[in-house]
Amino acid sequence: MLRIPLIGKLILLIEMERFSNILSTMLKSGIPLPSALVASGNVTGNTVIRDSIHKIRSAVIEGSELAKIMRQEGLYPKNMIQLAHVGEKTGTLDDMLEKCALFFQKELDLYTKSLSSLVEPLIILILGVFVGLIAISVLLPIFEMNAVIGR
Repeated sequence: MLRIPLIGKLILLIEMERFSNILSTMLKSGIPLPSALVASGNVTGNTVIRDSIHKIRSAVIEGSELAKIMRQEGLYPKNMIQLAHVGEKTGTLDDMLEKCALFFQKELDLYTKSLSSLVEPLIILILGVFVGLIAISVLLPIFEMNAVIGR
C-alpha cells in the first residue's frame, strides 16, 4: 500500500502521525521506550510499519539508539529521525516526538487539501462522461426512429 502513488504517501503520513503521537504520549506518561514501542506498533494498521516498529523495539532492547535504527529501516522521514536523535541526546524524546506528530498533522492537512483539489476535477470529468453516455443512449434510439419514419 505504501508504494501506491498518492495513496501511499497519505497512508505513511497518517501512520507516522499516529505513531509519533502515541509514542510521545506514552513516554510522557512514564512508560519505558520498549513497552511504548510495542503499544504504538500494535495500534498501526499497516503491517510494514508494524514490523518495522517491532524491529526497532528489539534493537532498542539490545541497546541501540532509536534514531539510528529508524535510519537503518529506511521507512521514516528524515525530519523524524533528526528530531528523535535530538530528543535522545537531550533527554526530551517525548517532546520531540510530540513535535513530530504536530508536523505530520500539518503535512497531512496540506496533503489532503492538495489531493482533494486534484481529485475534484477528475470526478467532474468522470461524471461528465457518464452523463454524456446516458444522453447518447437516450437520444440515439430517437434519432434512429426518426430516420426510419423519414424514409
